[in-house]
Amino acid sequence: CVDSGTSVMNFRVCSGGDDQAISSFEIAIAPEEVEANARGNSTCTISTIASQQVSISAIRGISWLDDRHIAVSGYGQKLSVWELTENSDLVLRHVDDTEIGDVNSLASAISSDGEKAFIAIAGIGAQLYSVGS
Repeated sequence: CVDSGTSVMNFRVCSGGDDQAISSFEIAIAPEEVEANARGNSTCTISTIASQQVSISAIRGISWLDDRHIAVSGYGQKLSVWELTENSDLVLRHVDDTEIGDVNSLASAISSDGEKAFIAIAGIGAQLYSVGS
């Protein structure tokens, strides 16, 4: 999943997979480099923010909920929400069991007031969750 930062030239990327870990990276492209290399030959800086094992099985669905929270699900049939702290730690903030077997995707949306996250998990079946106040 990709979360575009405050500038068009900054991105935060998060991934998960068979190693049961979440990895998060910042990708930054300096504006002057883009202007100087208008043909798409710009250079970028990639920095690791966090990498941490967060699951007992392969991660198959992952999504940013906002600029600090990540929803994760996988073969372990759990939905977990992790917070990326200012110290680049991942802290578990919410966990639910899911009835979905063979999870292979996850999508999320935030309520218009920003108070709730709606998370859909799909695999053999689908399930919708509401997380937040």
